[in-house]
Amino acid sequence: MHLEARRFLPCLAILVSNCLGEINLQQTTSSSLQEALDGYWGDWSKWGNCSTSCGMAGYRKRTRLCDNPVPKNGGNPCSGPDVEMRSCFKPCAVHGSWGSWSGRKLCSVTCGNGSEAYHRSCDNPAPNHGGRQCVGQSTKLVPCRALPCATDGSWGDWSGWTSCSVTCGDGKEHRQRHCNNPPPLNGGRACSGHRKGTRHCHQPQCITAIDGGWGTWSQWGHCSVKCGGGEKASKSKLRQSLPTTRWQGLLRTSNRDPDMSQSTVPTSTWTLE
Repeated sequence: MHLEARRFLPCLAILVSNCLGEINLQQTTSSSLQEALDGYWGDWSKWGNCSTSCGMAGYRKRTRLCDNPVPKNGGNPCSGPDVEMRSCFKPCAVHGSWGSWSGRKLCSVTCGNGSEAYHRSCDNPAPNHGGRQCVGQSTKLVPCRALPCATDGSWGDWSGWTSCSVTCGDGKEHRQRHCNNPPPLNGGRACSGHRKGTRHCHQPQCITAIDGGWGTWSQWGHCSVKCGGGEKASKSKLRQSLPTTRWQGLLRTSNRDPDMSQSTVPTSTWTLE
């Protein structure tokens, strides 16, 4: 600009047209003296999204600008493409699904009631590309029953006592119980102890029956008549003749001839004494 001003001022003293022509010449000369600047590419942009939905082949692209720097003063433009494309495939989300349950396992107990465990995996197919996990449990328990367990026997309640074995005097009463609460099962132990019980009982004293027995004969009495044929009486007392303590005995009167043998008794009668 200083050069142009120095040149422009003398032009005022000369012809205006000549001065303007000189100025145009100076501008052209100054422009031709500037250095040409070639253009260079800026950074690539990020890759864009795939052009198709899941499960189909497509493409995505990225771009760049020739602005680092922009070409000037007749400099060369950037060489190469300003767009780059790449094939792409967007997989669809795969939701998980359960596989088969595992084989039968052993029962959790060796006798009685238990359970068996079954397992499965979320692999048919496994979830992928953001798919959902399987819904539900991976383990289940199924009731099972092994061999019956041994059950030891236990006594039930005692029965009531029986009546005394006698109606008078000393006797016995009995009772019993059963091994049924529960009974022994599947090799279990039997009940230990006695199945029957006995105790003494006492009834009122017995009154013993005693058979009667004759005592000795008394002396012969006087003859019933003073002359002629008659009879004499002899008495014998019967002691403890009946099974009761209230009766003291019986008297027996026998009519016999004084001349008869003592073992001969023609008639006899019973009377209470």
